[in-house]
Amino acid sequence: MNLRESIYLLKKEFVNDNINDIIFRNKAFDYFCYIDPNIVNVKTGVHINLGIDILGLSEHYIEKNYVKQDPFLHQFKNLRMQTYHYKELELSQIKMPGSSERAGVILNRVRSSLFNVNSGMYRTIQLTNTYSFICLYGREKKDFLFEVDLNFSSRQGRWFWKFEQEMIECMKKYLHEFKLPSMRRG
Repeated sequence: MNLRESIYLLKKEFVNDNINDIIFRNKAFDYFCYIDPNIVNVKTGVHINLGIDILGLSEHYIEKNYVKQDPFLHQFKNLRMQTYHYKELELSQIKMPGSSERAGVILNRVRSSLFNVNSGMYRTIQLTNTYSFICLYGREKKDFLFEVDLNFSSRQGRWFWKFEQEMIECMKKYLHEFKLPSMRRG
């Protein structure tokens, strides 16, 4: 491991600790069963997964190489919305390799059958011109809708807004203080 890789790992560990503190201080796992924060370079598509998911769904996702088939990750740069529900993935026409089934249908089936994540959403917040914060949230509840369940006019909605803002500020600080590398390949 070279010096640059060592520094990057230390930075990632620093932000992991801060995000974990935010999650536990806000008791987010009392509401969500799955939380997976990521930073994505919107120009290159390179993901920095923070490895915070306690269910193991992210690890499974990476191990099975579902990242390449995830319709959301193909579309998020073109979407203008911040919230994208898991159910919306099923509408995407992207197919799994070697299958006639749509990728969103398979990914949602894996989430619910193996990890009991029956509903949820992707949240995308642009941090800089280059980086976006993408966080996946999952619930055991089957009929979760962000616009209803976490409406800002409700106590639960205001809690979520505060919680998410803390994570976003942590990520912005991480990007600003450490001048995150462009993660060029090669």
